[in-house]
Amino acid sequence: MKFGLLFTSWGLILINVGCIKQNDLDTLANMGLYNAWKLESRAVNGISSLSVPCCEMILFEADSISTDLKGLFSAESNGTLTTGIFEIQPTYDSISFTFGNNQVIYAFTLNQTDLDFQYQEGDDLIEETWKRQ
Repeated sequence: MKFGLLFTSWGLILINVGCIKQNDLDTLANMGLYNAWKLESRAVNGISSLSVPCCEMILFEADSISTDLKGLFSAESNGTLTTGIFEIQPTYDSISFTFGNNQVIYAFTLNQTDLDFQYQEGDDLIEETWKRQ
């Protein structure tokens, strides 16, 4: 009986250690990217609108491989849902979104409350700030 309890305790400890090590390897989770984000502001060529952006959300989630810099995203804008794959570049300064036959690449910065994107759309420089939800 005592041996069974000791063995069970060691088994739980080994399982917990394995989980901790796996979470440590999930760079995107440690960055705090996995979350829902709501568009807070958008500027075009340095000029921001006085209107409050409405109804634009993006959700970042883990994929089946936690040790890479890829994951899944879903974005909603004006009732349209777009889903696909995102990948953070190893330099941690850009993110690519792949959906359908399209791919876009944005410069980005991330802190505890804000996710900032910067990208070109034609001749325009777009700067967006998203807030963690």
